[in-house]
Amino acid sequence: MMMIIECQHYSHQGNPRRLHKDYYTELRLDNCQNWRSIDFDSFTRNTILTCKGELLCRELVSKMFSSRALVDIEVDDLPQYHDLVDPKRLILSLHLPLHDEARIREFIAHKQPAFVYKLVYEADTFGEIKNTVDLLDQQADRNFIFSVTGKWALFQRSLFDRFHSCGLYMAADKPLYEGQPQKFAMIFMLARVLSPDIELILVAGDERVNTSGSLTMGNHILELNGENKVFIPVPAKNISELIEVYSYLRKSEHIVGFTVTSPFKAVISEHLKLGTGPVNSIQLLSERHDRNFYNENLDMYLYARNTDTLALEVGLSHLDVATSNSVLIYGNGACAKAFIKRLKRLGFTNISLMARNPAKAEALCKDYGVLPASDQVYDLLINASPLGLSEADDLGSIPGFRKLINLPLANPLNRLEDLSREKQIPVFSAETFWFYQFSEQMQIFCYPHPFDLDKVKTALKSSNET
Repeated sequence: MMMIIECQHYSHQGNPRRLHKDYYTELRLDNCQNWRSIDFDSFTRNTILTCKGELLCRELVSKMFSSRALVDIEVDDLPQYHDLVDPKRLILSLHLPLHDEARIREFIAHKQPAFVYKLVYEADTFGEIKNTVDLLDQQADRNFIFSVTGKWALFQRSLFDRFHSCGLYMAADKPLYEGQPQKFAMIFMLARVLSPDIELILVAGDERVNTSGSLTMGNHILELNGENKVFIPVPAKNISELIEVYSYLRKSEHIVGFTVTSPFKAVISEHLKLGTGPVNSIQLLSERHDRNFYNENLDMYLYARNTDTLALEVGLSHLDVATSNSVLIYGNGACAKAFIKRLKRLGFTNISLMARNPAKAEALCKDYGVLPASDQVYDLLINASPLGLSEADDLGSIPGFRKLINLPLANPLNRLEDLSREKQIPVFSAETFWFYQFSEQMQIFCYPHPFDLDKVKTALKSSNET
């Protein structure tokens, strides 16, 4: 059994359309003050009715079960309505604020028969998810929908069937509660994950990984391009937790590699003893080729590169930046450090650095032999920070610049790019930067076989037109 469930508030404007047998629509009646006027006979078997608010009462529960729909009742509310429920259409649910093993044990062994048992909580660690799966495995005769909220939601729900869950919930539009993933954020992951023999690329980072361009754009391009690969976010606390996720998944999944985001680009290189400095792309392969080497820690052959620096070179060429030009880098993370090294190798000598944290910027200037920012107008600004993604960012604190290479993707704002275009400053945009580094990443993940860049450009153009 599989259940893909879109959630929305009930509207009298019309009942949900008839969906594929595995797809359901959950209708929340929480705000429906005139629920007595609802035609409950019109609901299909692909509908789930529930009410989590003050409107819940015996009459409403009776009305919901008089329909053909499935009905979601919270386990704490069950004693009041036990005599009204139809076990064949009951979704018995438990929503917890955090992982609570004692409550979970009690719930999954509940004596009430049900069509499916739904468990939801906010996961703080991957270990909590593993612990829950171990508990659910002890009740193999029951159907469970296990979903977590919070930073692990996209990861766990996109791989729901790998975690003893027969289904997943996602908001059709706006989240109905904090931490509920939206359909647009999951749809391209879900479409790929449900394909046979899918290959996973783990996007390593902290909670910010859930808005990575690999998810928002990369998975769409892979689908349009016919690639049997999918990016999956891993919002790990540290490298140890990332490796824990990898070790768990590799038992049953084909993992192509890691695409690495902040703050792990330098740390993962050190942990795996790559000897390359910060990296953002690591291919994992069981065989040797001319560019990889065996890593005992992962028991795989690794091929690692930093495609951010490759995209940087494209940006420098695109904007016709000369090595004699003055360059200001804004940021103090792994990208800023890698960019300083690459610029020096390319022959740039007039490099300055600025960051939100002045102390870190000063330390980085000393360590890498670059200048602190001054009031001059720079020929090029490279923004390797989230600057410009918030209305609160003070863009007036940045020295003047004549050209811009921008890295952070809009979320949804990108004020620095907007300001630059208003001033007719040439911009190598975050989306363009992402596209070039993504293209190079795919060359790494597919090596030694070539990746068709022209096909990606066609797919991207088609996507933009749509």
